[in-house]
Amino acid sequence: MRRLTHKVWLLAIPLLGLIPGLWGVFFPAQSSYSDLVISHLPNALWIQTSLSTMGEIPLWSRLILSGYPFSANPLSGLFYFPSWWGLLFPQPAGLYLVTAFHLFLGGVGMVKFLEEKHLPYPAAIFGGLLFQTMPRLWAHFLAGHITLVFALCWMPWLFWAVDRSIRVRGRIIGLSALFWGLIALADLRMVLPVGLAWGGYVLFRVLIAEKCWKDLFRFILEGTGGLLLAASVWLPLSEYTRLSTRALMSTSENLVFSFPLDHLWGLFIPDLGGSPEWVIYPGAVVLVLLPLASWKRKENVFWWILSITGIVFALGDTVPGLGELYHWLGLGVLRVPARMLLITQFSWILLGSLTVSQWLEVPPRIAPSMKLAGVAVTTFLLLLAFGTGVMTGEWIPRLWTGSVSFFLAYVWLRILVAKGFSFKNSMSIFWGVPLLCNLLVIAFGAKILPAGEVLAQNAEVARWLTAQKREMGNFRTYSPSYSLPQQTAALYGIELADGVDPLILASYQQFMEKATGVPSRGYSVTLPPFETGEPALDNRFYKPDFQQLALVGVKYVLADFDLVGAETNLVTTIGSTRVYQNPFFVGMAWLEQGQETIPVSEVVYTANTLEVRRVGQGRLVFAELDYPGWRAFVDGKPVEITPAYGILRSVLIPAGTHQVRMEYHPQKGYWGILVSVLSWGGLAVLWFKQKRVDD
Repeated sequence: MRRLTHKVWLLAIPLLGLIPGLWGVFFPAQSSYSDLVISHLPNALWIQTSLSTMGEIPLWSRLILSGYPFSANPLSGLFYFPSWWGLLFPQPAGLYLVTAFHLFLGGVGMVKFLEEKHLPYPAAIFGGLLFQTMPRLWAHFLAGHITLVFALCWMPWLFWAVDRSIRVRGRIIGLSALFWGLIALADLRMVLPVGLAWGGYVLFRVLIAEKCWKDLFRFILEGTGGLLLAASVWLPLSEYTRLSTRALMSTSENLVFSFPLDHLWGLFIPDLGGSPEWVIYPGAVVLVLLPLASWKRKENVFWWILSITGIVFALGDTVPGLGELYHWLGLGVLRVPARMLLITQFSWILLGSLTVSQWLEVPPRIAPSMKLAGVAVTTFLLLLAFGTGVMTGEWIPRLWTGSVSFFLAYVWLRILVAKGFSFKNSMSIFWGVPLLCNLLVIAFGAKILPAGEVLAQNAEVARWLTAQKREMGNFRTYSPSYSLPQQTAALYGIELADGVDPLILASYQQFMEKATGVPSRGYSVTLPPFETGEPALDNRFYKPDFQQLALVGVKYVLADFDLVGAETNLVTTIGSTRVYQNPFFVGMAWLEQGQETIPVSEVVYTANTLEVRRVGQGRLVFAELDYPGWRAFVDGKPVEITPAYGILRSVLIPAGTHQVRMEYHPQKGYWGILVSVLSWGGLAVLWFKQKRVDD
């Protein structure tokens, strides 16, 4: 790192684009949805609220889906300790600060990786900047997939750890385990693509480059150790997944996000404003460098093979027969084959960096045919953008940014290989043009909305509900039209029976299908599902069962359309949202004595507990989902929890007046935490006993 200290500040330049995150929220240019707003922001608010007002680390969440195991959800961020400091700041600024931190670390990691390959510092910085501004990486950021960004930013460090461990063989142990564990903690979805790339690189370095079989066993142990470091995430998740709708996914649902062949045009025409899964665009500078990357070097051959492998796996079931191979290899469980393109683009950046590194030593000669091809592609892209604008009268940003970026990149290439070019006298050209090309694409693929506006979506409804809650106690709401966004509900402390999350308990989904009247046609991340992706329209003809909804504590149903057969239950209309009151609502807990139902209003909640301080004989039913790990106590003595109505928790109360308390103690979660803590402790001891290795 000492050789690069005076240049690492360049890696802070791309981060300036995140400054609006201190007061705004990023979205893809053509979308109003972001996982940061829907999932990560409410989760961060729930952790902050639980710590500040309840003094507990939340293992259970009551925010959505009538409650779910928060500690078992990998999107909770509960166990990813490098992001904890972001909780000290208001949200979403805290999440964006953590993102900026990771992007900087990712750039430094790429620089270190290239430096380990003995690339000159100009080429190493070049690779770091290209990685930081990788269009696919920013497409995921704009879509709110920040945990995926966190995981990907540790990827260069993982590869650096391989080279470093081999170079100082036997003197550094645990580096690969460290970064592999951080990747798994940040986002388990990245384990498959990063693991495939890392495993291939280990085999290449150990068996082909170094021809040392002994190192292979060591890396296998480090890979296992890295997974043990992340046991706090995957061990409770294994239980949650088994009980969720994820376990019921069909073959076609597993491969639903296979990369479509008709999106291959995205190689030259960037489109960050839509789905990040279809972004194959590697950057204009990478595009002009790839045809010139040599196949003669072993290192280059590996990265070429890895990039092609990523494309093949990304196609999923787009190619006949490939889907069966995908499942045969056990790769269908993560549902998004297109994410394999991440390792393709990482490989292309490596190839580009290795290519310019050679040129800094020996200026290349570009064949006339390659020059002609570059001029032809540049001309075609410019004419396409201009011609489309003339014929349609519309200025299409992705066409113009793609064509202008490629033009700049091609001119940059010709300058770079021209006689008399000197890096020392042309630093702004060497680093500035690649940075400009990528930032141009990112800027036109993004939009920024004020944070206050995003957090205040339908805030009038939330304020009305908050007033009802203060007056009459706790309750839940249900909306067939997503009328109360999750971030607004989390900000105001409103509990939802509906929700958006990749993991939904299968038993709850089956119950809600009957309670809401909305049919389930396969796997969905939303409850209720929205068949065409239009929440304000899709479920307007379905009639909810108010009596069933009352079982999960729903007092109000919110809809942006008139509910069939519920005209007499309409309480008020706020903006476009109709508020219907549930006539069957009896509370969040009730006592059943024969045929009589007695509301229990005084239920005291914390993040992981609930308590009724005075209750008589009968069956005490809570409008809370039954899930492994919940324990019940009557007057401090443990009692059995009995299922009620198929999905709820209940306790049989003997004669007299009693105190009932329920506590959430997830055994799988505790075992996962124990394994992780012991593994991190063992790694720390291992490092402490190792001698320092100087460069």
